Amino acid sequence: MKKARCCLTSLILIVALLVGIFAAGYFGGNFLLKKYFGAEGEILKLNINNWEDLFKFLSNAKNLISGKPEISDADKPSEQNLNQAKDGLQNSIIGYDQQTGIFDMNNIVFKAPLKLTGGQLAALIDEQITSQQNQAMFSVGQVKLDVDPDTETSCVITFTIIIKKESIVQPLKQQLGVLGSIIADSMSDVYLTSVNKVVLDFETGKAIIDENYAEKDLYLGEKNESSSANDQVLNVLVMLFGAQDKDALNAQVSNVFVEAINKIGKASFDYDNGVSYLVFENANNNELIYELVEIAELNVDNFNDLAEDDKQKLASVKTDVNDLLGRLASTALSDETAPTKADVESAVYSVKAEYETFVQAFEAEPASADLTGLQNAVEALKALFNS
Repeated sequence: MKKARCCLTSLILIVALLVGIFAAGYFGGNFLLKKYFGAEGEILKLNINNWEDLFKFLSNAKNLISGKPEISDADKPSEQNLNQAKDGLQNSIIGYDQQTGIFDMNNIVFKAPLKLTGGQLAALIDEQITSQQNQAMFSVGQVKLDVDPDTETSCVITFTIIIKKESIVQPLKQQLGVLGSIIADSMSDVYLTSVNKVVLDFETGKAIIDENYAEKDLYLGEKNESSSANDQVLNVLVMLFGAQDKDALNAQVSNVFVEAINKIGKASFDYDNGVSYLVFENANNNELIYELVEIAELNVDNFNDLAEDDKQKLASVKTDVNDLLGRLASTALSDETAPTKADVESAVYSVKAEYETFVQAFEAEPASADLTGLQNAVEALKALFNS
């Protein structure tokens, strides 16, 4: 998410500049507009040709900057949503550590599907932003999911970023001096909302933006709070941000969210009892991975009656199986691959059977439990991937 953070940092500076332009207007012979857009640029980008146009624009722009969209509690990054999300992570991810953010984990392996609501995902993204910045310049306002209930193959996502007032104050003062200080005193946080449809690329398993979605949108403040002023403002943002058009800028903003989805795992959509979910699983071989979860999460201390050497052997088996689960999650298997899917399935079921045999022997008489069969089965599975 590093690239996305850089883009949003630039966006904060741009919003600060825009606020200054809205407030300064045509003061000083249109100095600010001509300075940043050129004599023709102010007409082409803002379509302001007289004082009446200017006052109307400034009034609408003020409403855009100070307004905020309606956000339901279910879509907010609340503490409740964060706790529920972390419970889901604990129940779905092998070796999940509550102290580690989901976006900081590498080679994630799922032991069960992970279902997240928009608010829960918003809470996880917001926690990531906060953890990476001492004073976060922006935060997540909402993630609203609207999964197509008939097909469950697409999801309209409303993603709101809150650009914090304190992030804008200093750039304003630097750009406009005393006037900037006056403006900053009356400002509030700025809400920028992106609306896009997300679909799945079945070849890669990645979430992507549907470029053909007719109702995609990008707006400041409250929805439908003067669409003409919103378009004027966004046209300036497009130019200053270096985007090709409003849709391209919308894609840049929404990519923050899409990158977050793809960082977690292979996604799909679910609609259940009126609630929309994003569902995450391993990219490959879920069923085989689930067969070995018990070994991957075994507690060696539960086998204290084993000799110390055997306890170390069991710990080594656990480590090897965790490594193998990562290989399984990242490797697509078929009849034509090397190793073949059938060979891997046979080896996985052999590992599970040997583990169950070992556990039964341990429970009957710990001193006689033999790890040789389990070790050999794990080595055979490793050999398939190393050949």
